[in-house]
Amino acid sequence: MIVVTGAAGEIGTWLVPRLAGRGLKLRLSDRSEVASKPKDAEFVRADLAEAGAVREFCRDATAIIHLGGIRFEAAPEQLVASNVLGTANVFCAAKLAGARVVYASSNHVVGYYERDQHVSTEDPLRPDSIYAVTKAAGELIARFYFDRYGVESASIRIGSALERPTRVRHRHTWVSYDDLEALIVACLQSPRLGCKTFWGVSANACKWWQDDSHSFGFSPKDDAEQYVATLLPDEDDPEVRRFQGGEFCAK
Repeated sequence: MIVVTGAAGEIGTWLVPRLAGRGLKLRLSDRSEVASKPKDAEFVRADLAEAGAVREFCRDATAIIHLGGIRFEAAPEQLVASNVLGTANVFCAAKLAGARVVYASSNHVVGYYERDQHVSTEDPLRPDSIYAVTKAAGELIARFYFDRYGVESASIRIGSALERPTRVRHRHTWVSYDDLEALIVACLQSPRLGCKTFWGVSANACKWWQDDSHSFGFSPKDDAEQYVATLLPDEDDPEVRRFQGGEFCAK
């Protein structure tokens, strides 16, 4: 059983039908109804901040794709409840079920690196928002649950997950639907996952981020450069144009 949290969200909306098309047995969860639930998938309406509910819908999971949470800047108390407490509840449930977790982290955990810098997963975190701080906390939760309990996980620092890139920044950050799906499936299928951190980014010629996902068995195929003639300029703000986090760095 593969559990998908945040199944009604932006990524879940297109990813879930693709996973169902692979014949995976799915249980979907969100606070909102899933718009187009595959006919063989289960749906559980739940709040990730409610530990008992999370344990129940993850009870027989072999893997949890954790997409749930707030994906933009919001009040700190809302972000902590959704993104930190919710993620802790998911990992606790994974421990009890003996499941691995594919965690949707964010490129914004390193948003305050400048655009002329290349960043690896070994470089220090430089979050560009309270949202990004909560995503970084999720990566630390993943590390703790592996070191203490052996819960395997992959934290995917997702770039700009779009059908096609639309702005200049996306030359560096775009991840196509095909490439992100392939990375998530590779994490599900790996015989030994451990505790990994990967960049969710396509094979963009101008990408800022490097990791060892090729040795893991994932090879992105798409490149934002094929759309370069159609890209809109980034916001005319010096902070936006200076830092990798883009508009999240606007003051």
